[in-house]
Formats: sequence, structure tokens, C-alpha cells
Amino acid sequence: MASNKSIGSTVWSIICHTVRFFQLMAIFAPVFLMFPLKFFDRTKGFWMDMFVKSVERSGVVFIKAFQYMSHRRDMIGP
Repeated sequence: MASNKSIGSTVWSIICHTVRFFQLMAIFAPVFLMFPLKFFDRTKGFWMDMFVKSVERSGVVFIKAFQYMSHRRDMIGP
């Protein structure tokens, strides 16, 4: 059975997903690069603030995902 999606809509979907991927990489790159700061008491708060701001900038889906994970002690911890 043939798909109802046209080639154009498939290509457009791939382009949109690729752009979103690179947008998220740009948002989270500072968090990944500064990850070692998380292990020092003096810079842990700075890193956490940067992480929270990145999650806020990334969109509603990420916020909801982290809200869900915050209730799962087996995933996040106490």
C-alpha cells in the first residue's frame, strides 16, 4: 500500500528535524562543555543554573520530560 505522504513533505520533515537537532545542540553545548564544573562545590550552582536555563530554552517537551523524571527516584536519585 502506498503512503499518503508526498516526497516533498518527507523532505521538509527531514529538514525541520535536522534544523531542530542542531538548534538543540547549540542550546546544550555549553552545558556539555562545562560539565566538569558540576563536580566542584564552588561551581556546582553555576552549572545547575546553566542547565536549567538550557532546558527552559529547549522547549515545553523537555520541561515536561524532566518534570516526569523528577518523580522517578530510580532514574534521578534522592
